[in-house]
Amino acid sequence: MECQKPILVIEDDPAVREAIALVLGMDGYLVAGAADGAAALEYLRRNEPPCLILLDLQLPRLDGRHFQQEKSQDSRLASVPVVIISAATDAQAMASSLGAVGFLLKPVEPETLLAVVRSFAAAPPPPDILLVESRPEVRSMVASALHQHGFGVRLAGDGREAAEVYRKHHPDIGLVLLDTRLGDPETLAALRDVDPQVRCCLLDRDAEAAQALRDLMRRG
Repeated sequence: MECQKPILVIEDDPAVREAIALVLGMDGYLVAGAADGAAALEYLRRNEPPCLILLDLQLPRLDGRHFQQEKSQDSRLASVPVVIISAATDAQAMASSLGAVGFLLKPVEPETLLAVVRSFAAAPPPPDILLVESRPEVRSMVASALHQHGFGVRLAGDGREAAEVYRKHHPDIGLVLLDTRLGDPETLAALRDVDPQVRCCLLDRDAEAAQALRDLMRRG
């Protein structure tokens, strides 16, 4: 059964939280984020319960352990499954003692993250990706690789074309892969004018996007 509700990521490090959201978003999941347990409870009380919660234990204001206690006492939220994220060597025991359905050890690898999440929440079809790349041969190669992994791909060769494509199709586009040479302030501003929450990942000749993601995920 497809997960049509968001996955809530509770993580105080904004870079790690954004990296997790990006990995999950590229796999087709909706994602919401909170920086601590108190903010997460506020979100949960204002919104429909998510299909899964990823919970860091070391949090300011209200830590993961106390968040889980508060959540378990709310009949509306008690049944939402929780996966603990921790660098502690006894993370599995802590997850069990808190009633979590699973755990992830930091640093979290994207492949491990997706494997655990998929076991509790089936993903809908992945969103389209807007590939903005000035070199035709690179554009073709990257698009082919994305197609092989099940992504729909829309193409643009420069910033102006990217803004036009995004304006027309942005509800279906979950990520913009942007050549760093085209990632000028005007292009980024045009994309944000359409959707202030646009997700962009810069493509650089000297650093693959996948490695950049892994570096972010290893923080915290």
